Amino acid sequence: MKYTHLAATHVDQYLLFIKIIRKKENTMFKIIALVKRKSGMSLQEFIDYYESTHAKLGEKYYSTCAERYARRYLHLMAPVTEPQSGGAESEFDVVTELWFTDRQIFEKVMAEHPEALVEIAEDEENFQERSKTQMFTVEEHDSECGDRSLPYFKVLAMVKRKSGMSLQEFINYYESKHAKLGEEFFGTNAARYARRYLHPMIPDIEPQTGIIEATFDVLTELWFKDSESFEKALAEHPDSATRIAKDEENFQDRSKTQMFILEEYESKVGPS
Repeated sequence: MKYTHLAATHVDQYLLFIKIIRKKENTMFKIIALVKRKSGMSLQEFIDYYESTHAKLGEKYYSTCAERYARRYLHLMAPVTEPQSGGAESEFDVVTELWFTDRQIFEKVMAEHPEALVEIAEDEENFQERSKTQMFTVEEHDSECGDRSLPYFKVLAMVKRKSGMSLQEFINYYESKHAKLGEEFFGTNAARYARRYLHPMIPDIEPQTGIIEATFDVLTELWFKDSESFEKALAEHPDSATRIAKDEENFQDRSKTQMFILEEYESKVGPS
């Protein structure tokens, strides 16, 4: 079974556990982190260091206990509904995810290898802006679209809810109304359309910091057979893009939306 590559970094050191709610899938504990590269480092340098050095540490400690360990590096692009806007500096450069069958397995590994957190944290200083790392519990909703067995061109949008709206109100509106527009627009061209809602958590190693306001509230992911299929969907349905943009005004702070093309890497861990 082919798994995608997620990008980001180390949720390991925070001992945060994430329960992902998937429709038609078994519930697992999942760790997710949004990470920014160190000042003065290019995105390619960041990717090269992570994959050649830091990912090896993750593989060292999680190879026998994690189900998946993936990194998704973020290449900024202009929003679909506002292509003329271009893109500013990205808040994050990678989304890293770890999956475990249950929390007890992860706790057991960390108890047996206390040196893991120290070694990982020390190496993060070499290429990450650790003060900007954010971690979450993820609530995932997935729309049924085409075949997912092939390699895909993948687009990720990071979205913030409108001021004055609670996270639950945001989720309810997105799933009951806005997602339906996405299914109508992308249903015949996309292979996957998923929303991952982010629930901020208090880091176990620094509980005094409390929960800070998340930069984004949802990671929306779209898979296409290739970039041509993505461009075709936009060209064939200009009216849909207008409808989507109009509806976004009802629940999103559109000025904060960022979109990316994903460059994915995944380590071989867990059962084969």
